[in-house]
Amino acid sequence: MAHLGKPDQSIHFVCPVCRGELTLRSENSLDCVADGLTFTCEAGIWRFLPPERVAALAQFRQEYETVRQREGRGSDDPAFYRKLPFVNEAGWAFRARSFETLIAQVIRPFTHHQQNRPLHILDLGAGNGWLSNRLAAEGHELTAVDLGINMRDGLGAKAHYQTKFTAVQAEFDHLPLDDAQVDLVIFNAAFHYSVNYEQTLQEATRVLRPEGWVVVMDTAVYQQQSSGQQMVAEREAAFTQKYGFASNALPSENFLTPARLDAIANNLQLHWRQIETVSAWRRWVRQLKVRLRQQREPAQFPLILFSRPAAESEEAASQSFGHIGRNSLWLWLARVGQQGIGLLFLALVARQLGDVGLGQLSWVTAVLYIGNVFSTFGLDTVLLRQIGATRRTDTAPLANVLALELLFAAIFYLGLWLLPFSGQTAATVAGLRLYGWVLLPLAWLTVSNAALRAYEQMGWLAVLTLGTALFQLGGTAVLFAFGVGFAGLIGWLVVVQIVSAGGSWWSCRRILPNFGINWQLLRLAEMRKLAKVGVWLALLMVTAVLFQRIGILILGWQGTMAQTGQMAVSLRLVEAARLLPAAVMGAVFPVLARQQAPMAGWVHWGLLGYGLLAAILLTVLARPLIFLLFGDTYETAVPPLQLLAWGLLPFALSQPLALEMIVAGAEKRVLAGTFFTLVGTAVIGTAAFQWQGLNGLSVGLVAGEWLLVIALWILH
Repeated sequence: MAHLGKPDQSIHFVCPVCRGELTLRSENSLDCVADGLTFTCEAGIWRFLPPERVAALAQFRQEYETVRQREGRGSDDPAFYRKLPFVNEAGWAFRARSFETLIAQVIRPFTHHQQNRPLHILDLGAGNGWLSNRLAAEGHELTAVDLGINMRDGLGAKAHYQTKFTAVQAEFDHLPLDDAQVDLVIFNAAFHYSVNYEQTLQEATRVLRPEGWVVVMDTAVYQQQSSGQQMVAEREAAFTQKYGFASNALPSENFLTPARLDAIANNLQLHWRQIETVSAWRRWVRQLKVRLRQQREPAQFPLILFSRPAAESEEAASQSFGHIGRNSLWLWLARVGQQGIGLLFLALVARQLGDVGLGQLSWVTAVLYIGNVFSTFGLDTVLLRQIGATRRTDTAPLANVLALELLFAAIFYLGLWLLPFSGQTAATVAGLRLYGWVLLPLAWLTVSNAALRAYEQMGWLAVLTLGTALFQLGGTAVLFAFGVGFAGLIGWLVVVQIVSAGGSWWSCRRILPNFGINWQLLRLAEMRKLAKVGVWLALLMVTAVLFQRIGILILGWQGTMAQTGQMAVSLRLVEAARLLPAAVMGAVFPVLARQQAPMAGWVHWGLLGYGLLAAILLTVLARPLIFLLFGDTYETAVPPLQLLAWGLLPFALSQPLALEMIVAGAEKRVLAGTFFTLVGTAVIGTAAFQWQGLNGLSVGLVAGEWLLVIALWILH
C-alpha cells in the first residue's frame, strides 16, 4: 500500500481500477502490479486516470474547459485565488455564503465532535482548489480531486497557494483511496455531474469513516422534478446558441429533488438532511418574484448532508439511565423552576386580587388551556413522532401543521365571541376574549417547542421556559406596583406569550438544522391528511385537558369564584408535584418514537416510588406550604390539598401506560379510556361537591385518577 503525506496523517492510495495495492516505484510514480498500470505525479498532481478513461472523458473535458475559458474563469494574479471565494465576480457571492455556512454548521461542529483533531477531508470537484486552500488553512488535511489540471481553472492552480494539500486527478466513481480513511467528503459544486447518484455516493461512503459525513454543496435542488428538467433544457439551449454544443457529453443527473434524495438515502441506507445557506425571508422574496413573473421554480442551493444511521447498539444505549436521566433532569429543572416561579406569580395574584380575582384568572386560563389544546389538534405529537424518529425538520410538515393550528385557533376564538358564558361576570368574559389572542403565538410556540423536544434539546427548552416564567413574574410585579387590575394583567400575559414564541422560534432557527417554514410545501391535501391523523390525538388531548381541569370547570358551573380560587391553590401545588413524572415522560417520548420499544422497567418503578413519596410529603406539608405562599386567608385550601395529594400515585401509574400507547399509534384506545374516565369523574365530582363541598370534590378527582389507571390498564 502506498502511504503519502505526514506520518500521522498519511493518505492511503489504491488502484482506482482494481483497488489493489500500489507499489512505490519512485517519488513520483506508483505501479499497480495486478493491472500493470502506472500512475504518476506531474507538477504536484497525482494522475489516476487510466488511458481508456482519459479517452472516454475527452469530449466532456474539452467542452467543460471551453465553456470555462469563454466565461473568463481564472486570473493571472495569484492573489485572486487566495481571496476565493470572497471576490467581487459573478457567481462567487452565493459560493461565499455556502462556504461560510459550511464552516459554521459543518466543519467546526464536526471538528469539535472529533475532539478538535485535524480532519482528513476529501474535496471532490475541487476545481482550482480554493476550498482545499481554505480548509487547509483551518488546520485540516485536504485531498483535492478533479478531472481538470490546467493552471487557470484546474488543480494546477494549487501553485498559487501557500497552504499544502494533495491534488489528485481522478473520477468520483473510481477514487484512488483506501476504505474508511476520510472524515468528510465534500462535493464542491460537483455532485450534479454524476451520471448515477447512488453509484457516486456509494463510492464516497466507501472511503468515509463510519462516523463521517458526505456534504453536497452548491448543487441545485428543486421541489418539483419538472422544474429541474426545464432548467436543464434551458441551459442546453443557451449553450448550443452560445458555444455551438449543448455541453451534455455526460448523461449527468444535473439536479436534486427531495424525492430523489429520499430514494438515494433509502437505496444506500443513509440519512440525509439539508442546511439552508440563504435566510428564509430571502428565499420567500425570491419565490414571490418568480411567481409574479410566472417563471419556473427557482433553484435552491442548500448544503445536503448524508450520514450513516446510528449503530443498533448506540440506539439501544440511548434508553439508558444516563441518557433519559439527563434529559429528564433538564425538563424537571425547567418545570420545577417554572412551577416555582408560577407559584410566586399565583401568590402575587392571590394577594393582590384576592380569591375572587384568582378564581377569575384560574377559570379564564382553564378555558384557554382547552382552546390551546384544541388548536394544537394533536399535531405537536405528530411532529414529535416524525422528527423524533428521523431527526430531520426539513421533511416534517411544519408549514401544514402551523397553518392548521392557526385555522383551529381562529375557530376557537370565534367561539369565545359566540358563546354567552352565562353565570360569569362581564369582566371575566371580557378577560377571556382578550386572552384569546394568545392562541396565535401559542401556535408558533407549539411547533418550535415540538421540534426542540424531538431533537432532545432539553437544555434550550429549560432556558426558554425559565426565561418566560421570570419575564412574566417580573412584569406582573411591576404592573401591580402601578395598580394594574385584572384586565391589565390579562393583556400582559398575551405579551408574555408573544415574546416566548419569538424566543423559541429564534432558538430553533439557531440550533436546529434547516428549521423554518417553507410555505411552498403548503398543500391542502396534506393538511387534510394531517387533520385526519391529528383528529384522534386532538380529541384525546382535549379530553385529557378537560380531565385535568374538571375541578375548576365544575366550580365555574356549580361553585363561586372564591371557591374556585381556593381550589386553584390546591391544584397548583399538586401540579408542581407532578413535574418529575411529566419531565421523565417528555424525555422518554422521542426515545420511544425512534426505537418503537417498550419503556424501560426502571422508569415504571421509579415513577411509582416517587408518586408515593410525593403524596406523603405533600400531605404533611400542606398547611405550611399554603400559609407561606398564599397567606392564612387560604386555610380552606389545606384539606383539599391533603386529599388531592394522593392522586399522585395513580397519576404516576397512568402516564407511562398512556405514553406507550400513543407512541404505538393507539391513541384511539387512550381516547376511549380518558373519555370514559372524564364522564365518570364529572358525575362523581359534581355529586361529591354537592355533598361535601371542596373536600368532596377533591375525593371525586382522586377517584377519577384511579378510574383512568383501570381504563388504560384494560385497554393497554
